[in-house]
Amino acid sequence: MEDMDKVLSDERSSQANLGLLPEDFYKLLPFFEEEIEILKSKRITKNRNNAGRKSRLDTNMKRLYYALYYLKVYPTFDVLGATFGMDRGTACKWAHRYVDVLLKALKRAKVLPKRKIKNLQEFIDCFPELKIVITDGTERRKRRPKDKGLQKEYYPGKKMPFNEKCMHG
Repeated sequence: MEDMDKVLSDERSSQANLGLLPEDFYKLLPFFEEEIEILKSKRITKNRNNAGRKSRLDTNMKRLYYALYYLKVYPTFDVLGATFGMDRGTACKWAHRYVDVLLKALKRAKVLPKRKIKNLQEFIDCFPELKIVITDGTERRKRRPKDKGLQKEYYPGKKMPFNEKCMHG
């Protein structure tokens, strides 16, 4: 973790290790911290009086770094654990927990990509500044049923002779 400051002080290193620029990391941090606080408020802790082993990920900055590093580099949990000074099981547990927190933070920051757009109006609402749209009309292979009657429903029609196209509509 001593390399964290070094990585965050260099744009190239930050992009290579975390997938984003240092300034973006620091912009995301408050949203991540909010989500960590929500998680803590929901959790009932077993350890009273701060008993137990102290975590290597003892700050929200380290936790965010850990989640981003895991997603960018995608090491095995053995390698992740060795890199951050913990065993494989702990590395797995923290990776899943903090990636979930990161996704909630990205949603809170309104920077998650929209996965499905249902209609033209929703597209226009998402991209109001867009003036021109170019689409890729590349044909892709598609498995079709073996039954000849059902095959006609799935036939794209591009390679059909002209007069057959006219008959099908």
